[in-house]
This record gives sequence, C-alpha cells and structure tokens, in this order.
Amino acid sequence: MFFIKKLQCFLLSLLIGCDYFSLCSLELPSQELQEYEFIFKSPIYTDYTEQLKTFVETSTLKPPFSLFDPHQAMDKQQAYYMAWMQQLRTQLNQYPLTGASSSSLYQLCYWRYTQPNLLPAYWKWFQQFGAHYSLNLERNPDAVLTQLSTLMQEILQDTRLLSDWEKDSLDPHLAGHLPSFLYQLNNTRFIHTARTVIDSADHLESQVIPEFLGYLKQLKQEGQTHLYINLMLRSSYAKAACHALEDLEKHPNIGNVIQVMTLDKTSNFYWQEAEFGQPEQQAAEFKEQFFSYLFDDSPQSNYKWPSQLDRTEWQSFCQMVLDQVHHLYFDNQPILSNKEREDFIELTYLHLIEEVLQRYQPTYCNISCRHSIDRGPSILALFYAYQRLKEGYWTEEDSQMLVTILFVPPIITHQRGPHTYRIERLQQTFERLLKVYKRD
Repeated sequence: MFFIKKLQCFLLSLLIGCDYFSLCSLELPSQELQEYEFIFKSPIYTDYTEQLKTFVETSTLKPPFSLFDPHQAMDKQQAYYMAWMQQLRTQLNQYPLTGASSSSLYQLCYWRYTQPNLLPAYWKWFQQFGAHYSLNLERNPDAVLTQLSTLMQEILQDTRLLSDWEKDSLDPHLAGHLPSFLYQLNNTRFIHTARTVIDSADHLESQVIPEFLGYLKQLKQEGQTHLYINLMLRSSYAKAACHALEDLEKHPNIGNVIQVMTLDKTSNFYWQEAEFGQPEQQAAEFKEQFFSYLFDDSPQSNYKWPSQLDRTEWQSFCQMVLDQVHHLYFDNQPILSNKEREDFIELTYLHLIEEVLQRYQPTYCNISCRHSIDRGPSILALFYAYQRLKEGYWTEEDSQMLVTILFVPPIITHQRGPHTYRIERLQQTFERLLKVYKRD
C-alpha cells in the first residue's frame, strides 16, 4: 500500500508539475510542427491520452486531464506533449536508480512502450485515404497482395499527402512518435516504436533515450526480456546509433534483459545492385557470398547477432538455413536471378528472426529502422504474414493488420505514402511465401 501511494503521488506530480498555460504558449518551429502533425490533429492522439488516463486512474489518481484536452489547437497540443516529454526525461535523469520515485518513473516508461494499443485508431483514421475503405479485405492473402498495389497507387495520388517528406528529426519520440502494441506471436508481444537513440547533429555520437532505459529497468523488475531487431545501416551515418543500441547488451544494470540483432536492409548487397546486380548468379556462389556478409567481422559489417548466441553454433545454423531456404523456396535450382536473390535474402531474414525468437523467448520485440516507417514496418508485416501462413490461417483481420502496419506509419509520421520499392519487395517475397504455405 505504501508503494502504491508513492506511485500515485509521483505520477500526479509528474503530470501536473508544470504550468499548463505556459506550456500552451510555447512556440515551436513550423517545420517541427509539420512532423507528426497528423497525429495531433487526429483521434489517434485522443485515444492515446485516454489510454494514459485509464492507466493513471487504475492507480486511483485523479490528475486534471484537461492538460491533454484533444480540443486544443494542434500546435498547442504538440507543444504541451513535447514539454511533457522533456519533463519526463528531466525526472528520469534526476532521480536515483533505486527508490519508490524512480520505480514509479520506470513503470510509466514500461506502460509507454508496451501497453498503448493504437492499431484500432490507426485503422479507423486510415479510412479517409485512398479508396481503401471500398476494398474488400477478404480472408484470402492473394487478394490483399493485389490490393496493396491498388492502394499504393491511390495513396500516391492523394493530394493531402506530400510527394516526399524526409525530415531527419533527431528525436522522433519527443516530436510525437507514439509507441504502440502491434500483435502477439506465441509468447512474444511485438511493439512499434521509433529508434530509441538521440543523435548529435553530425551523427557522430548517439545515446539511448532515458525513457527506453527506464523501460528496460522496469523489465528487469518484472523478470521480462526484450529482443531489439535493428535495421539501421551499421556502416553509414547511423553507425553511432547502431553501436549505442548494441552496447546495451553490455550495460551493467540491464544487459541481461535485452538482446540486439542488426540486419541489413539498405546496402547494395541487400538490393542486389551495383557490384551485386548481375542478372544471374550461381546459387552456390551467392550462398557463399551471403554467408560471408552475415559474419563479416570488419568495421563495414552490416550484421550483428545477439551476444547470447554461440558464434560457432550460430554459423552452422545459418549455413543450414541458407540451404533450407534454397531447397524450400527455390527447389535447389542452380541459377538464381536478381529478383530471386532479393527474395532469398528476405526469406532468410524471416527464418533467422524466427530462430532467435524461439531460442531467446523474449517477452517483447521491436523491429525498427531509423524512423520505423518503411524498413521496420515492411519486416513487421512480412514476418506476421509468414507466421500466419505457416499456421494455415488467414482472416480479414490479418489483411487489415498487414495494410495498417504498412501504410499508416509513413502517412501519420511523414505525411507521405510508403516507399514504393519497399512495398514491391514485400509483395514479391509474399508471393513466394504463398507458393509454399498457401492452403486451399
């Protein structure tokens, strides 16, 4: 009871510890307001604040939630939200690692990453774009595969969206990227979240944001674990961000609750272009090349495996997976075309992610790129489809899940449709999955 009272008092002070009118008078740069503008104009933000309100009320708190009034002008809402997040970070940086106050903060961080479920609100809000509301989302994966192309074309023609918007926010969580629960497969709950590092302006330094550290500390209290699948390119300007995430495994307090796995979704090898772009290649040569990239130890390596894996045994397993993918999806054909090699890479990723999940059995998992609006959602959607097809089930809800994961993040975040080349890559891999797993 004493702990509950401490939690209630602390959350109350956190939520009302700053003057509402001064927050609402904050002036933000117009470009800052443009990013995530749709969120603060939409019922999605209202839904988020209602879920936060419910969380606080279950602790018998009664804070003045007019502070989250959805009827305030959009720019005032975003200004308040950013100030509230800044206050949360200040509190996280000020409090010690032990004691009731810090524990209360960590519980709030845990809620923020794992409990909000925004997918129903995303789906409802998405009805206004394209002609998707008229598409018949059937219990048929072939149908949704075709519908993705139709919807993509209509989204690209929607005049409410920008043709291109790639603002490189140094901190999307602060600007308004709201984490959300997505789906559960077996014992693991998949969550959607933007990158969890703050970069310096020159991208030479990065640090993990305080609220994600708080979440991991609460995970330890709960006896739970997290698998972070990182899709940022380790050999690019995201190098520092990748290393900041990967070094979490060595953290003295929380290294035992998180494992980090980095996969390449950006390089010339992944796209099988430039020096890798030959129309045809011997399958044995490609598999050997792929294996060498998976275990490249040079500073230019774009892969990193969870530290809990025994490297020698994992190398043997990965070699077996390459042979398994070759047999299962390509009938051991001796020559692979350019697109077949692209599919080979994507399918191998699915099998490797599946194996790490089975070995590690994490409570939570995220698959995130820099902004989690193209690379991350494409793997999240494809892995979900792979698991459902293997189970022999496909429902209208599965089609809805796939469409929502793929299309809502770029629209709600950067006010544009998803990158066509990511959707096309997903479609061609999805089609190959259907040839193996589809049941009449």
